[in-house]
Amino acid sequence: TPDEMRLALAAMKEDLFSMDENDAMARLLELMFSRVNVSTGLAFEIGENGSLLGAPDLQTHLADWLGQLSPIRAAGLGKIALNKAGTKLGPDLFAIHLRNFANGTSPEDPEKAAFIRQKFNQILDNPEWTEEPTHAVAESMDFAVYLQQGDLVAPLSGFISPDGSPALGHAASLAVERLFDLNPVESGVSILQTIGEGAVNPAARAGFVARLDPGNPAELEILESYVRHPGVNPEEAGTFLKHFPNLNMTLSHNLLSPKISITNMSSIDQ
Repeated sequence: TPDEMRLALAAMKEDLFSMDENDAMARLLELMFSRVNVSTGLAFEIGENGSLLGAPDLQTHLADWLGQLSPIRAAGLGKIALNKAGTKLGPDLFAIHLRNFANGTSPEDPEKAAFIRQKFNQILDNPEWTEEPTHAVAESMDFAVYLQQGDLVAPLSGFISPDGSPALGHAASLAVERLFDLNPVESGVSILQTIGEGAVNPAARAGFVARLDPGNPAELEILESYVRHPGVNPEEAGTFLKHFPNLNMTLSHNLLSPKISITNMSSIDQ
């Protein structure tokens, strides 16, 4: 049963983590390289600090534990696996190896962001994953938040459509919301590019734009461009005005990105 499986995995992890670090690493790598696998019957679920509460198979749990035992070693192995097998790893292992790479690679590494963006684009460009997304694919939208690259807003917004997957649309919406909080100007410029394309839910776009701060000149310019844009119909403009200013905040356990601090009351009043 799922409960029994959770207990078995917890016992296995406790045994590994109670060993000497070198012995634990040797045993863990032995299990990973043997490729022995077991279906757990558990869903891919994120807990505190991006660690897994559950995953569909043992190998994904092993990769998660490796990231906790030795972030630097896990980052190196993750990069090799992602380059060698790519999407053949499946979305669960792909997500964990990419998370491990991000966590264990120095921020000073000049190629770090480019590698994460390249691999994240492989997720976005894989219709097999995005049309019928697993929990891991949905959670992977958090890589966009970690990168804080506002130009990702346009491709992410394409998943927020009545014709798309509700689960992926919800995950993409949360990622866009947080990108607007972290990088509002670049995100705003990117969302303007989706007007008139028809792929993005106009109500969702209105809510994102309503997060911009008119006290910032660059954000005010985007707001003015939006409300005056001939492609924004009265219904969308009405939705924008209804939500503006949009100060809603979603708090969650995320695959990689930290939580965003809640806006203080003085800022809301202002």
